[in-house]
Amino acid sequence: MGYSFRDDYSDGVHPEILEHILAHNGGQQRTYGEDEYCDRASQKIRLFFGLPEASVYFVPSGTLANVVCLDAMLASHEAIVATEKAHMYIREAGAVGRLGYQILAHEPIDGKLTVEHVKTSLEKYKPVKNLLPKVVHLSQATEVGTLYNHDELLAITKCAKDNAMLAHIDGARLAMSLGSPESTMTPEEFGQLGIDAFSIGGTKVGGLYGEAVVVNNLTQQPFFKTYMKQQGAVLGKGRFLGLQFDRFFADDSLWLNIAKKITMEAARLRSELSRLGAVFEYSSGSNQIFPVLPTDVVTELEKRFDFNKIDEFLTFVGKL
Repeated sequence: MGYSFRDDYSDGVHPEILEHILAHNGGQQRTYGEDEYCDRASQKIRLFFGLPEASVYFVPSGTLANVVCLDAMLASHEAIVATEKAHMYIREAGAVGRLGYQILAHEPIDGKLTVEHVKTSLEKYKPVKNLLPKVVHLSQATEVGTLYNHDELLAITKCAKDNAMLAHIDGARLAMSLGSPESTMTPEEFGQLGIDAFSIGGTKVGGLYGEAVVVNNLTQQPFFKTYMKQQGAVLGKGRFLGLQFDRFFADDSLWLNIAKKITMEAARLRSELSRLGAVFEYSSGSNQIFPVLPTDVVTELEKRFDFNKIDEFLTFVGKL
């Protein structure tokens, strides 16, 4: 197979991440994420997003990032408002639901949750009979590659706060949204939206493994690491998570620069496919591309290229 467009996880680790880990592999450090590298990475992330009061934690995977955050944000009588395409809802083997939390799922509009969806969930709530909608859960970029703009995110977070709710973002592809040519906000502007907790994807931008979690709500911080421990998300050799993000968020902004490169390449591929007559179900601004092609064309492409087929869509996802 000459070319592969399968997904972000099919590639190896960015060489600068491996070099940084190797360069700091010697010696001993404190365990369970209390090392100097996790501390240094946390400081860099707070500065990058303009959130000096936030707490930053490092977990092994995106699924654990979602599970730990939502577990910390919810009580047993509370529910999550999300879309039917949310990765947490359909791609994580019911990990959040297994904890007993109900997900109030809505059909997305262009892959997105809207203020109207949130209001609909609130209007349907009946005390005693229903769970109280408490957390608004979004993915940025969405599962179909579309991007929430600044005003959309601001409106949703305001709606959440006006109704005593919390806002959570699955940021597995947050780098791609901020690094996209179509981005409408800087990292600092994203940080000032008032999101209570969000994850920062590392694996999808060339990390070995792991995500960072930013907890911006002060009431969620004191026991967050306890929730991590309960879910098996605290690594003994946590420094190797911290080292990756220490390098990602160095002065040269490797994390964002990788995302800029891959979203530009994805935009170029999308443009060429359009020129050749392909149509797209979604106007993706990330590195997820969803061209809809005739079956005979797909069959011919499969002889020369490796890619994912999801439902009726031929999809190119990943670092190009």
